[in-house]
Amino acid sequence: MAKYYFGADEVGKGWDRYFALCNAFEVEWAEDDKPSLKTLNTWRVKSPKGFAFVTHTQPLVAQTLVTLGDRGATTFDADFDEVWAATAARAKALGAKAVLLSTPFDFSPSTTSRKLIADFGSKATKACKLPIIWENVGMWSPDSSAEIASSCGMTLLHDPFANFDDEVVVLGQNDAAILLNERAGARRNFDTYEIEALFDATSHFNRVFILLRGRFKWRHAREIKAMIDMLD
Repeated sequence: MAKYYFGADEVGKGWDRYFALCNAFEVEWAEDDKPSLKTLNTWRVKSPKGFAFVTHTQPLVAQTLVTLGDRGATTFDADFDEVWAATAARAKALGAKAVLLSTPFDFSPSTTSRKLIADFGSKATKACKLPIIWENVGMWSPDSSAEIASSCGMTLLHDPFANFDDEVVVLGQNDAAILLNERAGARRNFDTYEIEALFDATSHFNRVFILLRGRFKWRHAREIKAMIDMLD
């Protein structure tokens, strides 16, 4: 059975209740560089054994990719160590289980951008020694994005329910990263049947990161926890 990490991007009603429900937390990066490294280290110390922090990269990382992409660069020719340093420090303070890179709409899927993100991914996975989860926004195809991610050791974050297919298809190699938000239509949340289908589609991976967002994140968290408790 795969190892499942699931969690949201906010705590809600306190850490104790959060730790009792989820086993992962998505740490965003504020414009003022908060939370501080001291705070993050405190979170790590107080978290249960095996808890997974998934930290975002410093905004500078995505900004540099956009700048290089606009320039038509196919390799990450910026000073990688300098651009990556703050992200590495945050991951260390948290004892992070994964790092999330989110590229904006401005980073479009051109031929040069595809080569650029692959080159960056190779450098990042080599430097980080942690799973690098890539979330792209815009006109990127899930299949081609997953192929690029796999070629350089990254893992694509995607929504397996986005295409409204009857079959749940999860993209990934050794690991998988799932974005679970809301569904279109009258019924916005996912039910037990759909969560079970998601687990069936991901059981062959080593690790599965499920990031919960949107209005129904806590309902989805309870469904996922119930599924994991049943499987255990």
